[in-house]
Amino acid sequence: MGERAAIDQQSSRARQAGKISPEARQAVLAEVATLYWIDKLTQEQIARQIGRSVPTVSRLLAEAEAQGIVEVRIRYPAAVVPELQAELAERFGLRVVRVLAASATDSERVLSALGELAARYLTTILSDGMSISVGWGTTLYEVVQALRPGYYRDVRVAQALGSLGSKLPAIDNHLIVRLLADRLGATPHFLPAPMIVESELVRQSLLQDPQVRETLDIGRHSDVSLTGIGVAEPELAGMFRAGYVDAATLESIRAAGAVGDILVGFFDRQGRRLDLPVTKRVIGLSLDDHLRLPLTIGVAGTTRKAAAILGALRAGLLHVLITDEAAAREVLRLDEGDRGIGG
Repeated sequence: MGERAAIDQQSSRARQAGKISPEARQAVLAEVATLYWIDKLTQEQIARQIGRSVPTVSRLLAEAEAQGIVEVRIRYPAAVVPELQAELAERFGLRVVRVLAASATDSERVLSALGELAARYLTTILSDGMSISVGWGTTLYEVVQALRPGYYRDVRVAQALGSLGSKLPAIDNHLIVRLLADRLGATPHFLPAPMIVESELVRQSLLQDPQVRETLDIGRHSDVSLTGIGVAEPELAGMFRAGYVDAATLESIRAAGAVGDILVGFFDRQGRRLDLPVTKRVIGLSLDDHLRLPLTIGVAGTTRKAAAILGALRAGLLHVLITDEAAAREVLRLDEGDRGIGG
């Protein structure tokens, strides 16, 4: 009786500590439980990972048990593949990996299911006073759509790339920033400029705008970067479909060996960063800005993005990867093939 009362008291204190919805709270509890029971991190390691104290982690674990989230196994909102997560983390030096199990959803819902998985992880690390820089694309739109509303003090959401003139307004960066800020009760900071302008001279001029400077400064000092991983294939390249580059420019990007990009910073399959003219015309954060941030989260899936994911991992551009099982297995297969491992 005394032990039950103590757990209930811990659970009550833990619930009072946050101002997020019950669904978001359960997502936090499931993720902390995952880090402890599946990833085998200590409470001290978890505390550092999510920016909380060790006593808070202990209370969250007790609450997870009290609510029945932890039984013999962790009840995931979406099933994951622990052995693939561990292998990717070890091979590429990642802090956290989440791999959506193929059995968790049908192929048509992979992106929305990835969004749910990423939203659960993001909910775990959110805290008062945080700044978040945000990229763009269909996958990030799904992340924001899946995020449960929460209420945080003094959170800022900064647009990492311009978006004026996009032919894909339903998933552009401006919309994603606004939706994410609405979900968190945060302050949005927009970039009132196109993603890619016609010349370096125009770029330099736009960078003098006070609002552009302020948003980029917030992005460069943000706590978290949330980004997708682009590819250079015409059918999938967002910047091509949005009208920021024409077919000739995209072909020149492909001819240079680019397999993917983060924030319009391109890299090849070996992880080598490419110095391309189009990058010099971007209004937004650079790869150097991205690399200096304390936590970078990449969300990307499907086998068609496997080469781009591999290039980003080899380039050391991510601390956290959230992907699906098919993409994860293809990334490992490509990596082993390049290094002459296996059959």
